[in-house]
Amino acid sequence: VPQNINNTTSTVGSLNVAPMPFGNTANFNFTLETANNVVISVYNMMGAEVAQVFNGNLAAGVHTVAFDASDLISGNYIFRMQVGSEVAGGSIVKF
Repeated sequence: VPQNINNTTSTVGSLNVAPMPFGNTANFNFTLETANNVVISVYNMMGAEVAQVFNGNLAAGVHTVAFDASDLISGNYIFRMQVGSEVAGGSIVKF
């Protein structure tokens, strides 16, 4: 079941993470309204960054970024997606 994120930004038309909960791989699915720099990071519940999923420029349109979480233990995590100067985020669960 994809997790739709309610706090999308004006530059991100839609954002969801699937599957939820996930095993060793999750996909960040999103639509960019305009070309922009995108940074997706994942943090543990202590606030330490455990993975930088993506950091680069993307064109406007629909995108899927795969997250290899095979190094992470089961549990709750927070992700942060920065598009230009705007930020969205949410919680994700690894089983």
